[in-house]
Amino acid sequence: MPDISMSDVQEHNTRDSAWTVIDDKVYDLTNFLAEHPGGEEVLLERAGKDATQAFKDVNHSEDAQELKEKYFVGNLHKPRESIASNNASTSTPIISDQPQGQNFKFEFCPLKALVGVSIGVLTIGLFKGFLKR
Repeated sequence: MPDISMSDVQEHNTRDSAWTVIDDKVYDLTNFLAEHPGGEEVLLERAGKDATQAFKDVNHSEDAQELKEKYFVGNLHKPRESIASNNASTSTPIISDQPQGQNFKFEFCPLKALVGVSIGVLTIGLFKGFLKR
C-alpha cells in the first residue's frame, strides 16, 4: 500500500470522497457513510482529518475494528521532522553543545528578595530570643 500525505487526506473531506486517518492509517470511508450506525455526519465531521482519538473514544466493537480494514487505502506518510519530533519526546534528552550556564539569566524579583530577607531577619530574631533564655 502507498504512503499518503496528510495534505492528500485533507483534500478528501466531502461526501463524494471521505478519507480519514486512524492510527497513522488512511481509510476511504466514502462507501461506508450510508452504512455507519452513528450516521454519516459523524464520519463527515472527521473527513480529511485524523480521527484516531474520536474513533478510540467511542470504544468500537471488534467487528468495527475489523470492518475498517476493508476501507484501508494506505499508510500516513510522516515527514522526517515529524518523526524526529515524535521520537525526541519519548527518547532521552539531547545534550546541548553549549557550555553549561551560558543561557543563565539573572532576573531580580523584589518580592522574592523581600520574602527572603524577611525570613532571614525572623530566623535571626528567633535565634537571638532563644539564646537569651
